[in-house]
Amino acid sequence: MCFYRYIKPWLIKSLRGNIKSSHTILAKDFSFKPALTYFLQVKVENEKGQLMAYPQVGGGSGDFANLKEVDGFIELPADTTEFKAGQAYPFIQFRI
Repeated sequence: MCFYRYIKPWLIKSLRGNIKSSHTILAKDFSFKPALTYFLQVKVENEKGQLMAYPQVGGGSGDFANLKEVDGFIELPADTTEFKAGQAYPFIQFRI
C-alpha cells in the first residue's frame, strides 16, 4: 500500500509525469475509532458508471493475506470515526 500511496506518485512526479487522482464511493457504512488516517481495503464494483467500494474485513493495510481479495484501498481521514455509504474518498488502486 505504501508503494502505491507514496513511492509511485513520487517516481511519476520525479519523471515529470502526470499523477491521476481517483475517488470511489463507499458502498457500506464503516467505522474506525483511532484518530489516524486509515487505508481501508476494498473490493470495487462498477455500478451504473460509478465505482463503488465495498469494505473487506481484515487487519488493515498491512494484512497481506487479504490482498488477493481486494482491488485497492480508500484513504479515510483521521478527523472522522464514522464513514457513511455514499461519500467519496481517494482511491488507491493496485488491481482492476
